[in-house]
Amino acid sequence: MKSLSIKLFFTFLITLFVSEITYSQSVPSNILDTININNRKVVLYADKTWEFLNNTQEALKLQADTCSFFKKNWNSEIIYSYLGEKKIDTIIHEIKLTDSLHSFVLPVYGKIYGVFSRRHAGIDIELKRGDPVKAAFDGRIRFSTRNGSGYGNLVIIRHYNGLETYYGHLSKRLVKVGQEVKAGDVIGLGGSTGHSYANHLHFETRYHDKPLDPLSYIDFDNQKLKPENV
Repeated sequence: MKSLSIKLFFTFLITLFVSEITYSQSVPSNILDTININNRKVVLYADKTWEFLNNTQEALKLQADTCSFFKKNWNSEIIYSYLGEKKIDTIIHEIKLTDSLHSFVLPVYGKIYGVFSRRHAGIDIELKRGDPVKAAFDGRIRFSTRNGSGYGNLVIIRHYNGLETYYGHLSKRLVKVGQEVKAGDVIGLGGSTGHSYANHLHFETRYHDKPLDPLSYIDFDNQKLKPENV
């Protein structure tokens, strides 16, 4: 395994040389990918530069600072931040949910009794009032307030791939707009605020405001992602 890593590293360096990619990241640009070389992370950027990172936290901070998804259509005062733009009917490219930097944690474990449909843009998960609700993926808080649209206390997290997750009917919000969170961080407590008939979590996943069925890529019974990306 070690020799394979070394071979891959040299292949990577040769590719950098042939493509005239330089190690110069004075002006950060969008991150394309991260790869592991002998327990060190190498970050590849869109402007064909690269660099070693000493630890995961450094990588996450750099990615958060340079990620275009945290700049475009970033509005913390409205729920749907892509209003006015042409709606996407079909997602034509794969959305990668996790990688070497980002993981997944089930927001809350419970019985699912409200499924995704044309009139219900997410799923409802049974819980008790005060149960901790966790961030499903790493990201940044875009919206955190109580509103009158039916969600009640609502937290929206935008993730590094452009996906957003919605956590509705919370009894209490524990995060603020702009705060960075890791998968598994507690972002609020379960409840029944808004248009709700009982304590539960209303959980949505959206891409450019387009709702996606969480059950299509999350295995709630086994508390993990399904093999396919979105």
